[in-house]
Amino acid sequence: MTNTLRDSVVHGPVIMAGTVGDVQVTVQQSPHAVLPGQVALGAIPLLASAFQPRTAIRAAFEAAARDRAAGVRTVLLSGAGGVGKSQLAAWYAHQAVADGTGLVLWVGAADPAGVTTTYARAAAVVQAPGATGESAEQDAACFLSWLAGTERSWLIVLDDVTDFAADGLWPTAARPGHGLVLATTRRRDAVATAAGRALVDVDRYTPEESAAYLSRRLAQAGRERLLDGRAAELAAALGHLPLALGHAASYLINTDRTTGDYVELFARRSVELDAVLPSSADSENYGRPVTTALLLALDAAQSQEPQGLALPALRLAAVFAPSGHPRELWTTQAVTGYLARHRTPPEAPAENDRPRPDSRWWRRLLRRNRAAGTAADGAAALRVLAMLHNYNLLTDLGPDGGAHAITLHPLTARAARDATADAGSAHRAAVEAVGELWPEDDRTHRELAAALRACVDNVVALADDRFWRTVGVGIRHRAGESLVSAGLHEAAMTHWQRLQNDAARILGPRHIDAINCAAGLAVAYQAAGRIREAVKLHERLLTRAERTLGPRQPLTVAIRSNLAACYSRSGRTHDALLIQRQLMGRTSRVDGGNDGFDSIAARQNLAGSYLQEGRLEAALALLEESTADAERALGGNHPDTLAARHNLALAYRTAGRVSEAIDVAEQVVLAREQVIGGDHPHTIESRLGLGALYVQNGRIDEAVTLLEETVADAERALGRDHPDTLAARHNLALAYREVQGGEEAQALLRRSLEDSERVLGTDDPMTIRRRRALADTCHRVGDLDLAIELEERAVSDARRVLGDSAPETVFALETLAAYYLEAGRGEDSIAVFEQTLPAATKAFGPHDPTTMAARGNLAFLLVVRARRSLEVGQAAAALHDTGTVIRSLSPYLDVAEPQYGPILRDARQVAESAGGRGRTGDG
Repeated sequence: MTNTLRDSVVHGPVIMAGTVGDVQVTVQQSPHAVLPGQVALGAIPLLASAFQPRTAIRAAFEAAARDRAAGVRTVLLSGAGGVGKSQLAAWYAHQAVADGTGLVLWVGAADPAGVTTTYARAAAVVQAPGATGESAEQDAACFLSWLAGTERSWLIVLDDVTDFAADGLWPTAARPGHGLVLATTRRRDAVATAAGRALVDVDRYTPEESAAYLSRRLAQAGRERLLDGRAAELAAALGHLPLALGHAASYLINTDRTTGDYVELFARRSVELDAVLPSSADSENYGRPVTTALLLALDAAQSQEPQGLALPALRLAAVFAPSGHPRELWTTQAVTGYLARHRTPPEAPAENDRPRPDSRWWRRLLRRNRAAGTAADGAAALRVLAMLHNYNLLTDLGPDGGAHAITLHPLTARAARDATADAGSAHRAAVEAVGELWPEDDRTHRELAAALRACVDNVVALADDRFWRTVGVGIRHRAGESLVSAGLHEAAMTHWQRLQNDAARILGPRHIDAINCAAGLAVAYQAAGRIREAVKLHERLLTRAERTLGPRQPLTVAIRSNLAACYSRSGRTHDALLIQRQLMGRTSRVDGGNDGFDSIAARQNLAGSYLQEGRLEAALALLEESTADAERALGGNHPDTLAARHNLALAYRTAGRVSEAIDVAEQVVLAREQVIGGDHPHTIESRLGLGALYVQNGRIDEAVTLLEETVADAERALGRDHPDTLAARHNLALAYREVQGGEEAQALLRRSLEDSERVLGTDDPMTIRRRRALADTCHRVGDLDLAIELEERAVSDARRVLGDSAPETVFALETLAAYYLEAGRGEDSIAVFEQTLPAATKAFGPHDPTTMAARGNLAFLLVVRARRSLEVGQAAAALHDTGTVIRSLSPYLDVAEPQYGPILRDARQVAESAGGRGRTGDG
């Protein structure tokens, strides 16, 4: 029986015992407690009953480990399935715990994405620098870096490695003598033994080990009398295979049969098995002993309560991820319905054991068999798991076993699939159960989501195209969304690429599900920051969807909306606006008005682009209108209404209507805390915005208190590198600047910029803004040279990413011109203002305050330069500059006389002094 020690951090020994229904399950105590300061992570199997020391193999392993004293020592335990590789690795892991090894990590390595997830979880436990909880791939890399530099001793066990070239699998560095990697695998080729990995062969038991195992196992159960002199014959029949011997020992104990009885039964079952698994199909001669032993165990289990469920349950367990899946799957309606439909009567007794047909016992058995298809509930499903556990056919860790509580050996799973029929029904039940159990929010159930993804991957590996053509690809679509949500971007893109190819092959490239899968790949590109690839794929898909599905079909609309988001993110605001205007018009027509959700969302998105383009009045009009419609149609506390009000508060802030913005933002924070909870990302987002408003309104103490709480909540709920967490820390740094002074804030804002560059990239608009915030702080503390250097970089990035007339570009130009002027670089300041004025006019219009200010500042500097030109006798230059000023300001004098009048009068006076009154263009 294989049991498991799960994650422990200074928790002491683990004992698993209890009842499931009326079945008693008792598991031995973990052999070693976790010592203070130690970390033991992963499902480390407990040693099987009657575990054999395998002295020769252990000696070879220890010699190989000692031979690699420098850096990372890596040893492979290589052998066929069922020979006990994992048990040997488990023995070494438990020994490492007993010896005080600082970190012992057990990793199921068959799935590279699962390795990444486990490493990421380990990074959080050991608090590896740079690990944030947001990106599993990034956190896994941080964990490997931590292994390279830690003073702790550590052991990593990679169980069942199949892909030796997988990225991020192997620790590559460690302090001398500190790190050891132990891997189990069936491979022994050149790739497996590359990179200095030492190989130790693991074979079947020797005859002596087989005899010792059976003797000790039966003695532990008080069944020594079952050893009737044919134990050696039984072991030989099973090929001395540890897995098969484990099945046989459990059968003997549970049925009270002798070894001689088992040999006879085994011989008969082997003959029957020829029709299912001919010897020619079993190249290693390992599958037949396991399958035969399994069938014998199933014969006995079928007659145990709950009767008739052992066979369909084991068949289904073999379809779920054998490496571990949650017990909760077994109480879903899909599983209990499957068990009820496929409940089968036990095998009839052998001819010489069969009662007379007229016996009462036989008639009762027939009645039970006829009723075998009756209902099976969740309690019955859990009882059958416990019974299969007792027959050593699978491992059930019980209610506290976590998301990988149910496991079975891959050979047992293969034997169950090979020796039983009706795979299609089991595949369908597995898909439906996984879909039924999948959590609404993966972020709060990461381990469960990872286990369910593994189940989907196993069904994908087993099922054929006909199955997916029948049931559809919805569950694979959900698994892909989960990978994106988990931040497993490489795995997500690989998954979606395969799913896109399969859907196109099975359903045809123009089928709606095939288009939807391709759209999933585009979203995966988008989430991974590969915006160019996302844009290209979305553009191709939009053309295909419009031709095939029509422009108003919901999937077409979703693709168009995602494309607009990609355009906006890449700085193509104009292209985004074109699409969003189309979306708003079409959704209004489809909804029959402005109250439909799609119409409200379309107007909110269009308003966001208007804000990005600097069209503040148009954005505010749309936001106020769509927010009112949302409140009327959906209610004041509906999540979409709260999102609309949040956006409205941001727009009020941009418009300088800070008091109104605070009123709305405070209402949104309160409502979101009540409706979706304080740790929800949307609530954190709202508190972040409210904190920034408090800073802008001078309510610094309230801002600091709120933002400190928000940062702590965001780091816990979202991870240190989530964009909202970065924004919260940035805004907190701005609040500290008002309290603590510039130098401390400068250090905080520098870290904020570095985090933004690392996580979002240098071209992200938020990174540009944070560079400008750091420049402003440098200017405040008197470091003008550094402020200029940062603002110059911000201008360059903004022009390249957002465009010359984007509002952020205009503000950066305006600030840079002011810095140049303060540094005495008047000519540079004039040159930048000459670029700022047309950009501001295009972005905001000629009468916008920003444009008016840029026009006035440029005019003032030109008049100053004209005076200097006149002083050195350059009248022509003076006339040129004053003519430019007079032509620029005169059309706006009636609306800006206080601002422009003095400058205009100075310009005319200089022009007159230069003798050019009639040539200035003044008329």
